[in-house]
Amino acid sequence: MRLLSLIFITLTLAIIANAQQHDNVWMFGSMWDIFSTKGFSVIDFSADSLNIYETQGKINFEFNITNTSFCDETGKLLFYTNGLEIMNAQHQVIENGGNLKDGRGYVGDIMTQGVLALPLAQKDSQYVIIHGEQEDVKLAEHRYQFIMGKLWSSTIDMSENSGLGKVIERKKIILNDTLTLGKITATRHGNGRDWWITISGDCIAAKCSQNRFFNILLTSDGVEHVNKQDIGELTRTDYISARFTPDGSKYLILSSVVVGEPRTVHIYDFDRCTGVLSNHRKVMTENRSATDPHDFESALVISPNSRFAYLIIGNRIMQIDLWAEDMQASMQRVVYYDGFKDPLSTNFLFGQLAPNGKIYICTGNASKYLHVIHRPNEKGVACQVEQRGIELPQKNRFSIPNFPNYRLYDLPDSPCDTLGIDDPKRVLAEPDTTDQMTVLIDLYPNPANELLTIEKINIEQAQFKLFSATAQLLLEEQLTEDITTLDIRHLPAGIYFCLVQVSGQATYSEKLIITN
Repeated sequence: MRLLSLIFITLTLAIIANAQQHDNVWMFGSMWDIFSTKGFSVIDFSADSLNIYETQGKINFEFNITNTSFCDETGKLLFYTNGLEIMNAQHQVIENGGNLKDGRGYVGDIMTQGVLALPLAQKDSQYVIIHGEQEDVKLAEHRYQFIMGKLWSSTIDMSENSGLGKVIERKKIILNDTLTLGKITATRHGNGRDWWITISGDCIAAKCSQNRFFNILLTSDGVEHVNKQDIGELTRTDYISARFTPDGSKYLILSSVVVGEPRTVHIYDFDRCTGVLSNHRKVMTENRSATDPHDFESALVISPNSRFAYLIIGNRIMQIDLWAEDMQASMQRVVYYDGFKDPLSTNFLFGQLAPNGKIYICTGNASKYLHVIHRPNEKGVACQVEQRGIELPQKNRFSIPNFPNYRLYDLPDSPCDTLGIDDPKRVLAEPDTTDQMTVLIDLYPNPANELLTIEKINIEQAQFKLFSATAQLLLEEQLTEDITTLDIRHLPAGIYFCLVQVSGQATYSEKLIITN
């Protein structure tokens, strides 16, 4: 149970609605037919149920692995990019946002996690895109290594051109080193405002003796500093996927592998105040098969509660319990590819956690399908993987957006939690010490799927309210008993906000994930 003091909190619907919905619109598309007039596939998570539709008319633009989009805080699309061009919500190239990589046209960049968009605190209309460019390094005669030699930032001001935006600072070098291709990921600084961007060094080309990482602090004034850190036993360093856990406490990176060798998931603790990695651990898979054409490495994605890492391998998905004492022993297979073709294989490739708490996975060939992990917070096969759970209007060319957890806020009680930027569900006013009492409130389970239980002590009557992520009141119940059980099976999977009021004043709030 949670022991809470009865205090008056200023939690309004405006605060609830301000949920940092920057990842609410996902774009998918591929120009397979130059004579086609077909549009792009879009998934919009802004409503309580998925809105899947097709844009009108052909767009001279293509996603080719590299992909991100960005919405304002209410979930309205602002821009999207394939790493080569930046498009606005009217599917036009933003001023000064074209040809980010000279001569590459619009066919789409091919770096996994090759671009990321971040909001700039204290600059409401300005956003930063983090991106880079592939370079070739000669290791020996007739042998080359593809690296990313430069990491750039490009700043977009959406107040320009009547809200259609303009790139006001283009391809500013923020890091010039020997970097792996893509694998750009970020997590919120513990102060609740700034961002840590982490990218790995390419130790094949750089010949380093340990795993190498660069942790970059991005503030509203730009890049403040870069931590270069060598840590952990070197395995293979041509990395293929990297993720922070949604709570920012861990950083995971997956090493590439050749036939006959095991894959390695490297796991580090991460300090959101200092940007320092520590406590290196490894989880190894079985050796890569020489006979199964679908047995290739692809991606990592983490459950909303930060407990389970999903290792997506072309023919199967493995789950690792990051809370287990023995993470190696916790690894188990949760699904195996069923062989369906459309007309090519629809095996597993890249994944991304969505605003509704589910994980979506694109296929290893162009197809209309996305696989879905419906309950990623559940252990083992209870996570409920549905192969081809989503059918898009048009084909997608092995691409899925790359997002950080925009809904992560401050790190409470940490040395760097000094700005007063709190998670909205924890926003509290000063306690009224003249009339204070102790109450117990507990809400479980969370995540929930069928029934939700609310338990209270020392309150005769209270009112429970459940809101959607867009602040729509969905359920209201008088709590007259000490234990109240509510049926929530009619509610779609997603993120919700709970509020308990006593005498009309809010006393307790919590984010609720429903996994129906």
